[in-house]
Amino acid sequence: MRASPYTRRKTSFPLFEVNVLEADDRELLEMSRELGVALNLQEMKSVRDYFRKRGRNPTDVELQTIGQTWSEHCFHKTFKNNLLARIDYELFNGFINGISKAVNIFKSIINMLGTDFYQIS
Repeated sequence: MRASPYTRRKTSFPLFEVNVLEADDRELLEMSRELGVALNLQEMKSVRDYFRKRGRNPTDVELQTIGQTWSEHCFHKTFKNNLLARIDYELFNGFINGISKAVNIFKSIINMLGTDFYQIS
């Protein structure tokens, strides 16, 4: 059995280096689970490849940041696949035109009031 993949760094707060560079697939998934970063094997391999190019292991904080950034909530993995859809261009253009008209009306009102408190670009 290998030694722990977590090495405490000498800091005033708990910070651990995570040895992803030497980890096999099973260990990568185990690290993801233990750290609660919810990254799948492909994502953990991407992390390993990134840090391999930099010649160092990530810290637990870096892995947590990546896990949060790539989470379903922030990254919307569901929408990563190609999507074929029919678009009702008349409805879409009507929506965009409606927004443009509302913004123009709002600009006119601000101009009439003589204030530039709201900046619209």
